[in-house]
Amino acid sequence: MGYVLIPVCFLIAALFVYVAEQRHYVAALILKGLASLTFVLIGILSGVPGKQAAFIVAGLALGAVADVLLDLHNAVGHREICFSSGVFVFFLGHIVYFIAVMPKADQWLPCIIITLFAAGLLILFIMKQITAPPFLLVGGCIYVTMLVLVNVSAVLRFIAGPSLSSGMFMTGALFFLTSDTILILDGFGKKGSRLSGRIALIVFYYAAQVLIALSIYPMR
Repeated sequence: MGYVLIPVCFLIAALFVYVAEQRHYVAALILKGLASLTFVLIGILSGVPGKQAAFIVAGLALGAVADVLLDLHNAVGHREICFSSGVFVFFLGHIVYFIAVMPKADQWLPCIIITLFAAGLLILFIMKQITAPPFLLVGGCIYVTMLVLVNVSAVLRFIAGPSLSSGMFMTGALFFLTSDTILILDGFGKKGSRLSGRIALIVFYYAAQVLIALSIYPMR
């Protein structure tokens, strides 16, 4: 049943982009919420018991809430409050994802070193491309570091035990990193927001969450 929802998720996401471009913001917000609910259902319908699967489903649910918060300002205003709230909930979701793929004891040191190095490079690149208030820059650096930590942990987990599940989660995490980088550059970049950027963001983001949801299925 979960697999059937994959095209449904992308169809609703495509409708969201179209409706948002028409500036029907309330309808767009509903569609975005439905698309996000779909990837949560994909994870829930896996029916796999265990802590790892539970943490992944919890991360998916937090992502769905954050999705709505990010675009809530289009309907109610207060852009900075809505955006900051959405990013914070996504941050909580990444913490939950990290717990799901937490590295083994002997991997902690390389995990931290690689994370700090990779996050530093990515932050330097992003800083050269954007303009944003200081408090958003500080929060963004913390958020990006957490996101990179999830990616590094997923890669180390895959290297330690290659499997379909760990490979799907790792790919999903990489797509998530790509979508969030596009979100930052598109939202705060010096060139301004572009439709192509928003479409790429949506494609990578929903592909990321669907892959992470599907990573639960091979755990049977």
